[in-house]
Amino acid sequence: MRGVQVLVAAFDERADMSDFMKRFKPNFPVETISRDFMANYAQITPMMRIAVPVMIFIDRKGIIQGQYFGGDPFLKDEPLVREHVKAELDKMLKENAPAPARGTGKRKN
Repeated sequence: MRGVQVLVAAFDERADMSDFMKRFKPNFPVETISRDFMANYAQITPMMRIAVPVMIFIDRKGIIQGQYFGGDPFLKDEPLVREHVKAELDKMLKENAPAPARGTGKRKN
């Protein structure tokens, strides 16, 4: 999708991502981040019991537009996950599209 950037992050600095890389051969960055950073950014409190994976949709301004945990229906039905992700990205791209240029681009003399 045009205008979309994907990043996978394991929120455990000690995570070995080699199996993931071999299995899925992603064409996007795969990183590790600290649990504290993840909890702070995603506003996960100690009282919350979250299931992995966690999928977070962040807009061009760095604002979380959608956040889903492993137990959410969004991620539960594996055959539909691709459609859910596409719909979420389409919505974000539509809402955050740059304003159309005004005029024709021709200079008046």
